[in-house]
Order: sequence, then structure tokens, then C-alpha cells
Amino acid sequence: MPPKKEIQAAELGINLSSRTETEYFKWFLACLLFGKPVQQAVAKRAFLELIQEGITSPDTILDAGWDRLVEILDEGHYVRYDFSTATKLLDVSRAIKEEYGTFGEMLRRFGTEELGVRMQEFRGVGPKTRRELIDLQYEIETAREQIKKKEQRISLLQKELSDRANPPSQPVSRDSTIEPDYEFIGKNIVKKTTERFPQTFEGSDKNAKLGIYGDT
Repeated sequence: MPPKKEIQAAELGINLSSRTETEYFKWFLACLLFGKPVQQAVAKRAFLELIQEGITSPDTILDAGWDRLVEILDEGHYVRYDFSTATKLLDVSRAIKEEYGTFGEMLRRFGTEELGVRMQEFRGVGPKTRRELIDLQYEIETAREQIKKKEQRISLLQKELSDRANPPSQPVSRDSTIEPDYEFIGKNIVKKTTERFPQTFEGSDKNAKLGIYGDT
């Protein structure tokens, strides 16, 4: 018997590159369905039926309830394991909700190895599903590391651009300052004062005219 073809997320309409919690949970849901010994076409159809009914999170699974989940699985011809799978979906969703709040929080809290151990505590989650989830978590961690590195590069680039736009002011050395010509300024003031008040300086010599800088 030829080995089963490996199903890719894109074949199920799952966009893992979006890095959203909903898409990650869809992949987890698919792993649960494909983990049973059923034909891949049947598992795929059941998965698409669930997605079409808006079953894309632990909350929506719990809201649907056991009877409705069985109905949806039957519509997807997943009849051989409809009862047990509906029970498993509810048990796993309830455990995620009670322990972590959301599926995304569960992924954020644990690394790949610890997540695999935690998943063993979930009723109905077999080794194949755990392995798929660990692979998914590895991809998530790799993506996070890439984002972190990009953010660091952007931060360095922004700092470099800011430094170029606002260079630090250079201290002005005393040698570069221009000393005013105090003698010229004084003579100019005396000249203007003499022109306005000629009687004040009559009979005075040049040194007396410079006396306006002294005490009065």
C-alpha cells in the first residue's frame, strides 16, 4: 500500500504565513482530524465543513456543542469517528480554555519541547498530532526570531538616520571667535556723542573724550 501523501496547509486553505492565531488553530484542528485512520479525502472534507461552519477556535467548538459537531462531521462523511472526534474536540478545547485562555496564549507560553509534553496531557491527542504541533511551534519560533532581528535592524537604522539629521553640536574654540574692535567702537560712540552734544567736549583733549567709559 503506497504511503499517504503529506498534506500541506495551503491545500486546506490555511495561511500559516499570516502568523495569526486563527490560522494556527485551523492547522491544529486539521492535525486532529488527519490523525485518525481515515482517508485523507474524508478528513479534508470534514475539516472544510467545520471551517465553513465557523469552527475556528476553542470557543466556537465549545459553543457548537457535541450534537452539532457530530452533525458537521457526518456532513463531511467523517462518520466512523464522528462521536469520538466530537468528544475529543470538546475535551481539547475545554482544556485550552481553562488552562491558557486562548490557543495563541498556549503557543506563546511554551517552547517546542515543553509544548510537546503539555500536549500529552490532552485527552485524545496522539503522537502524530503532537509531532505536527511541535513542528508548527518550531516554525512560529523561527518566524518570531526573524521578526526580532528585523526590528533590531530597523531600530539601528532609525538611530543612524536620526544621528545624521541631528548631528551633535561642536564646541566653538576660543581661537575661532572674533574679538570686537573695542577701540573702534569707543571712538565711534565718542564721535556720535560729540556731534550731538558739542558743548560738552569743548576745550577737552582726546583723552578726556574717552572718559565716558569711566564713572560719572
